[in-house]
Amino acid sequence: MQKQHIFYEYQKIYNDFKSKPAVGYFSVRTPQLMVRDPELIKEVLIKGFRYFSANNFSDIVDEKSDPLFGRNPFSLSGEKWKARRAEATPAFTHSRIKTLAPLMDEVCGRMSEYLIKQNRNALDTKELTTKYTTDVVSSCIFAIDAQSFSKDKPEIREMGRRMMDFSFSAQLVLMVTTFLPSIRNLYKFTFVPRDVEQFFIRIMKDAIRHRKENNIVRHDYLDYLLSLQAKKQISEIDMAGHGVSFFADGLETSSLIMTYCLFDLASNPVVQNRLREEIRHVQATRGDLDYDNIGEMIYLDQVLNESLRLHPIVPVLAKRCTESTVLIGPKDKRIPVAAGTTVVVPLLVQLDSLYYSDPDKYNPERFSPENGGIKPYRERGVFFPFSEGPRMCLGMRFAIAQMKRGIVEILDKFELSLNSKTQVPLRYEPKMFMLYPVGGVWINYKIRNLFISHDDDDDSGPGNEINTIGSDLVGLGASLTGASSVEFLHPVRRVLTFEMWWTVLGVLGGIFSAIYLFLSWNFDHWRKVGIKGPKPKLLFGNLPNILTQKRQIYYDHQKIYNDFKSEPVVGYFSVRTPQLMIRDPELIKEVMIKGFRYFAANEFSDVVDEKSDPLFARNPFSLSGEKWKTRRAEITPAFTNNRIKALSTLMDEVCDRMTAYVKKQSSSALDTKELMAKYTTDVVSNCVFAIDAQSFSKDKPEIREMGRRIMDFNFAAQLILMVTTFLPSIKNFYKFSFVPKEVEHFFIRIMQDAIRHRKDNNIVRNDYLDHLLSLQEKKQISEIDMAGHGVSFFADGFETSSLVMTYCLYDLASHPEIQSRLRDEIRNVQANKGGVNYDTIGEMTYLDQVLNESLRLHPIIPVLAKRCTEDTVLVGPKGKKIPVSAGTAVTIPYFVQLDPQYYQDPEKFDPDRFSPENGGTKPYRERGVFLPFGEGPRMCLGMRFAIAQVKRGIVEILDKFELTVNSKTQVPLTFEPKMFMLYPVGGIWLDYKSIK
Repeated sequence: MQKQHIFYEYQKIYNDFKSKPAVGYFSVRTPQLMVRDPELIKEVLIKGFRYFSANNFSDIVDEKSDPLFGRNPFSLSGEKWKARRAEATPAFTHSRIKTLAPLMDEVCGRMSEYLIKQNRNALDTKELTTKYTTDVVSSCIFAIDAQSFSKDKPEIREMGRRMMDFSFSAQLVLMVTTFLPSIRNLYKFTFVPRDVEQFFIRIMKDAIRHRKENNIVRHDYLDYLLSLQAKKQISEIDMAGHGVSFFADGLETSSLIMTYCLFDLASNPVVQNRLREEIRHVQATRGDLDYDNIGEMIYLDQVLNESLRLHPIVPVLAKRCTESTVLIGPKDKRIPVAAGTTVVVPLLVQLDSLYYSDPDKYNPERFSPENGGIKPYRERGVFFPFSEGPRMCLGMRFAIAQMKRGIVEILDKFELSLNSKTQVPLRYEPKMFMLYPVGGVWINYKIRNLFISHDDDDDSGPGNEINTIGSDLVGLGASLTGASSVEFLHPVRRVLTFEMWWTVLGVLGGIFSAIYLFLSWNFDHWRKVGIKGPKPKLLFGNLPNILTQKRQIYYDHQKIYNDFKSEPVVGYFSVRTPQLMIRDPELIKEVMIKGFRYFAANEFSDVVDEKSDPLFARNPFSLSGEKWKTRRAEITPAFTNNRIKALSTLMDEVCDRMTAYVKKQSSSALDTKELMAKYTTDVVSNCVFAIDAQSFSKDKPEIREMGRRIMDFNFAAQLILMVTTFLPSIKNFYKFSFVPKEVEHFFIRIMQDAIRHRKDNNIVRNDYLDHLLSLQEKKQISEIDMAGHGVSFFADGFETSSLVMTYCLYDLASHPEIQSRLRDEIRNVQANKGGVNYDTIGEMTYLDQVLNESLRLHPIIPVLAKRCTEDTVLVGPKGKKIPVSAGTAVTIPYFVQLDPQYYQDPEKFDPDRFSPENGGTKPYRERGVFLPFGEGPRMCLGMRFAIAQVKRGIVEILDKFELTVNSKTQVPLTFEPKMFMLYPVGGIWLDYKSIK
């Protein structure tokens, strides 16, 4: 909105959370972290620097897109930043800065001359100090006289202003990167207009050529760059980059700090007079106001430090976390910070009454030697005007030197007072990045003791002598004001074209690129946290079949699993949402068992609620937290061994009907999935609702059709999943419905009818409905809750079990010798135990082996999908740390059951791998590579019932029929692309031959 400077928004965040060590907030849609606690500030800036070594905009530009800004240490990170800083550091030693002091003296002389001429007028002090710093840094870097005090708009000053201006294009860049942070990884921007860039490159080349051709030796920054070029063969563009970094930092920030310091002195005459006395005392006792003498002015230090404390020139220091870490706050509070997070350090701590007495008062005494100077405040982490730690301002010494020299010059010659034009209290320009005072700072400069002669009508006075800096400056100054400057006016037309191009790009290109950016903004997520994975594709991510539906997404997951065999985890994308596949068995156990508290929710636990979808929302699969615990606790007693045994007689009845049905159809091959669905529908309908579904006598029994519609991935369900895949956050404010309303009403009605019928007739029947009625009596659950429980049992019991049975019968039909061996076991038990019942089936060891091998070979879904509920760190092989953020979908692939690393000849159907001699399933479960029903607290609750009905049906079929695979079955099996579970394409057709 730019109605006020964002300083005030940071201030509000800082002040509103006074008791918090850190505050989480959002810049548009991007989460950022403000660290308020001084110990955390030191952790970010110093102790934990390795995690926060990059500035927030370190990745917006590069050397190709913006040759100058891209070479500024501010915008660099990693090894490039280290190299650039190492190159620049020797230029700012105490001795080198001292050699630049005479250049500052010369500029101070011109500034005093200028002020004397302007004595009758109040001056905008920001403009005055900018003239001063422009002349100083131009002289030190490019060895030119910028002529700021003699020319109205010197070219180098205008170019410097344009470099620092927040132009339309710069604002557009920052707006786009705020909305879509990941665009930084795909496109690099330019902040420095091309003509400004070319101007600075040209003057650097001219300065180099002039100095070399004339064998000039001058101990300035250019001299250092030339020695650096000779030693390290850096290019002229690198030299220009160094020069512009120095120019931009030394010009604008220093002039702003000087402005605020002079404002404070003008506002506090007592402080002003005391500082002037110190200056006069040094003059009287030491002579000149040279670099060494100014360095000994203790009160000047106090004055400048207090201004630096009171007037930060930016509201925050913005760092970017480069590697996920955990900050430890007061009372050992753990504050997880994910890689890529912007962490801001507010300079508002310098205005906090918790650390400074009467913080809004200008009081240099707080930094007196008696109080320890700035040391106690720096050590505490509440004074860092030039930042702190390894990224502390490299040019700090130079900045302080030029500011002190300018302030001393002004106070020595002039008495300061605020002019009425200054808007007090100061406010800040809303459209500027740094804290520029609205309306400027206007000060009256009254001449005190005139140490330099002046004649308004005489151009030959000291001003002229000061302006004569030597042949080096004059020669190059002439080159700037001569033909080359005129010649360089042409790119002004080019910059207009450049700005127009940005406008067109922003308005028109932005519309088209927004879709691209939206889809890809998070594609660097796994790279930033150091996790390997396949490169995602626009629109599809790494699971293209979610949208194309050409193949089952099983094959997408399989490719991810197989392509990264050496990785414990793989980071991939479902469309645009990052997901984490856990490949390592130990990590699988960590997610499902040991670290369950962090992964207690299924991925779609937050898609529905009880209002939007009363039935599906009551299914434990879609619940999490306390609701899941409550619902599971209600259901668990229904699946004890005794209760399931009581239901076995109902299974026997259905088995008789199934046998009769198959014998009637024996002349035809049967779609075994449909046959098994009839069986499980009749079993669960009988156990849950106490009704005969008549699946074997009716063509399309109503309950079977309604059950099918619950499990169908209809258009509405597909649309829901597609929307949540594109926009995961929609789950937080809109809940969906998977169960069609007429299906919902049907199951509620039959539950109500079953309850009424049983109560009206005083029927006692030890089934699942009986458990629900007792639950209703004990806990007063509603009929809608009972219907929810019933539908959960029905949906889980009929569809998944029928699919498991289908694959098991297919495996037996495909392996006659195994089929015969299992039939022999069944016949042997019948002969020795007197028939087939719940107990005798439980003793069939080989049946266990066959079923477990089929469960291993044919998972009914490709992955188990969990949702991380709390930031955590998994520890993989060799101590590798794997950060997982809250909300991340974590998938457990069933492909571990098909991995030759864990199973010999895994594609072979070999029940003997689970023989008692080999330990059954135990060694595989303990290793974390056998999990057909899940594992840990969320292991399938109805597993016992499912196994019981599956075994009973298989025994019935094998006892009565010999199975062979019919030619209608498409071998090898592939899976229906539009179904959630792994349904075989074309069905599984078997021939059932009756046997005695």
